[in-house]
Amino acid sequence: MKRINIFVGGSTKLKAERTYIKALTNDLNSGYLPKGIYIIAKSYEQFKDHQDEYNDFIENEADIAIFIVDGELGPNTKEEFFLATDTLREKHRPEVIVFMSDKKTPEMDEAKHIVSTKLGDGYYVPYKDLDDLKNQAKTRISMFALETDIAAIEEERKQFEETLEKERKAHKAAMEEETRKFNAILESEKNQSKAVSEKKSRKLLFSYLLLGLVSLAFIGLLVHYLNLPKNNNTGNYGTDTEQLDTIIPAPLIFAGGGSVRNFIKEETDVAVDNYKTHYKNPINIPLPSGTAWRILTEELQRQSEFYTICLSADTMTKAFKENHNLTSGDLATTAKIVQIHIGNDPLTVYINNNLYETIKPNLKNEKKITCKELADLLNKINNKEIKATIYTTTEKSGTLTCYATAMKETDSTIIHQYTVFYDYTKRDNIQKGNANYVIMGSKHYKVNGLRKEAYTPLELDKNGPVLKPICLYFLAYSSQKKDEKENVFTIAKPIQQFINQLHPDNPKDNKTAWKRLIEKGEILDSDEPVFSVTIKK
Repeated sequence: MKRINIFVGGSTKLKAERTYIKALTNDLNSGYLPKGIYIIAKSYEQFKDHQDEYNDFIENEADIAIFIVDGELGPNTKEEFFLATDTLREKHRPEVIVFMSDKKTPEMDEAKHIVSTKLGDGYYVPYKDLDDLKNQAKTRISMFALETDIAAIEEERKQFEETLEKERKAHKAAMEEETRKFNAILESEKNQSKAVSEKKSRKLLFSYLLLGLVSLAFIGLLVHYLNLPKNNNTGNYGTDTEQLDTIIPAPLIFAGGGSVRNFIKEETDVAVDNYKTHYKNPINIPLPSGTAWRILTEELQRQSEFYTICLSADTMTKAFKENHNLTSGDLATTAKIVQIHIGNDPLTVYINNNLYETIKPNLKNEKKITCKELADLLNKINNKEIKATIYTTTEKSGTLTCYATAMKETDSTIIHQYTVFYDYTKRDNIQKGNANYVIMGSKHYKVNGLRKEAYTPLELDKNGPVLKPICLYFLAYSSQKKDEKENVFTIAKPIQQFINQLHPDNPKDNKTAWKRLIEKGEILDSDEPVFSVTIKK
């Protein structure tokens, strides 16, 4: 069992933030414990005022040191931060991650100066609130766990190669010894009669051939059990670098929200959460679209240490690309962002039946609700005229962004007053007795456990259904050679395989570039890397 020790530092007043981080590690353990990885976080609540224990943990045990800064750096936090960065420089661990509030205060400016002095510009992660902090921390810790997993597999492959090499040598030595004995026996039999000699020789030859076949079968079974492919060029097992690379799973990450996962599952029967390939099973990181996109930036900066498919229910804006250096500079010349629009998800409001019967007389269409009608309902709830709870997805999610855009012209405070729900939210947390609720979800994203007979789904209408885009984003990397006239960008093989498993049809536009992407995994510099297709079972 590989253990990842995390130190969480910061002012003693930031108890809620530390609790969030520690709760996050418990959530992550449910996915990583089966992989043999255990994540544990320690902070002020464990060490109290024993500064020597803080220092010993940072210097000798911590794999990650997280610092949360929401104001002035206190003397103890400063001491821990300096110790962590000095230890990183000397021992190449722990990895130091600083989360800094986006508040604009002199204290924060001073804290940023201290952090930049020790780590360099840009080596801190800004956050807006607790939810944003949790999402940011989840991304970074998941990446570290992924790298740990890959390192363990590399070590496993190394040990396997050594074991197999020992087996080869032992088998070769045994066969040589058997051959020597066989030759000696043949020599001793020369003085006997020809008939007897031939008869015994045949028996002995048959016996040793049988022994050789059994030995070869054992090696074959060993190779099959460990899933090591045979090199067709050399006839050996696992001695070719390219063949050995197929043992090491591609570090593929699915990052994004539930809308896209559910859409893909319902439209194609491909379950992203349980996606299987001959590569290692991918890592799944559920994140809002606005946060998941940042993993593309991390991948670009880490230069293909892992590959990400961003599952987004939102459109990546030009401003986002510019803010994250994805359209200019050295990084932009090494990769392209590929966008594939695979469908649309209609926004749908789920209302419990008692409340629905109350508002039904005010609806133009009993199966739909207009943006104005929804805004009126939400405002009545916020003004206490109707007792009910409003549920939405998280602030940076594509679903809530789509609602905010559709209702921009209405007088509603929806994005400021809400209770967050997830598709895995427990039914009893919402359907409590006769409690009224309004769930602002979509056709493919709602609380899965709700009793269908207890609510009425209403499609949001604004001169037609309000459609939320369902998109895939990933990077294609430059592979230009000196003799090539145009820069060629290639996508990772596991990404290409995943797209093909969705059985996409040919787009109406950009057909040549699409064929090149699907068949060869390539995008030319002159190609527009934006596609719109339909996926199917």
